[in-house]
Amino acid sequence: MTKRNAFTLVELLVVIAIIAMLVTLLLPAVQAARSAARRSQCSNNIRNLGLAVLNFESATGKVPQGWTGLENNRAEWAWTTFILPYIEEQGIYDALGVNEQTLQDVLTSNDPQMLAVAATPIAIFNCPSDESQEALLGGNATFSAPIERHFVCSGCPRPSVFQPAKSNYIGVCGMWDSFGNSVAAQKNNGVFYGNSSMTLNKITDGTSKTFAIGERDRRCRQGAWLGVRNPPGPDLWGSYFVRGRVSIRLNDPRDVNVGVSRSCSEGFSSSHEGGGLFCFMDGHVSFIADDISYANGGINEGEMHNRTSNLNYVGELLGVYQRLGIRNDGVGLNDPDI
Repeated sequence: MTKRNAFTLVELLVVIAIIAMLVTLLLPAVQAARSAARRSQCSNNIRNLGLAVLNFESATGKVPQGWTGLENNRAEWAWTTFILPYIEEQGIYDALGVNEQTLQDVLTSNDPQMLAVAATPIAIFNCPSDESQEALLGGNATFSAPIERHFVCSGCPRPSVFQPAKSNYIGVCGMWDSFGNSVAAQKNNGVFYGNSSMTLNKITDGTSKTFAIGERDRRCRQGAWLGVRNPPGPDLWGSYFVRGRVSIRLNDPRDVNVGVSRSCSEGFSSSHEGGGLFCFMDGHVSFIADDISYANGGINEGEMHNRTSNLNYVGELLGVYQRLGIRNDGVGLNDPDI
């Protein structure tokens, strides 16, 4: 009989066990490397958006308006739209006619080509760690939640027809839940707010100590780069497509699906473990940990309303997270530059 070389069953089982052990040992390292790569790309995205804001300011002398318009239920452009030429998206900017018409005009035009441009996903606005679909879920939500961010305005297409592309990067408006159809009602103590006319010299805390842009992921209902659907409106269907406030904790731990109507949908959140990325007004990016100093200051968490309220906050009573979102710490509600 001819003798053949072959593995015995025991040897084969040993080899399989060794391979399984190696895979078990290597998989966490591979996942960690992928997570680090996604975080690095997300950091590059938010940094480039911050630099676009600064380039806009260099060219015009002002920071982009947080959003325009004061009419109810009327879609308007926002800072995310105004910086398109500075992130190599001049073609989309021109096609939308940002200088010639309002976002309301675009959405009510019923022009399929124009609507397609308005719904174009732009990679720089997407954090790869947020694995949700590119378009806002709107009326076609695929997971259970009590609320959804939708882009419906007067005369605009329904969510089943038009869903704008998401943005994971949100402008920091400051502390207040400001809304209303007047310039005074929309003012805030951060950088981006309604009809703002922000210049760098108004950032008295210093550009290196003031948030410009932060992250928001799927759990907290991302925004949209296109603009806002109802500028003076309250809650997550108003201007929160493009702005967030620091009076809500980063990665608010409250369950958004159980009786909490707003929670982090008006704040900031991230798919990165342990915190989130923020770009400051000088263009640098930092990872802010969830456990950063945060204080209610005697105020109900998440319920910081506009300057017409009776709240008498003192900046020194707030936490580091809140103070980084304010451009002029320590001022009272009656400060004329808020």
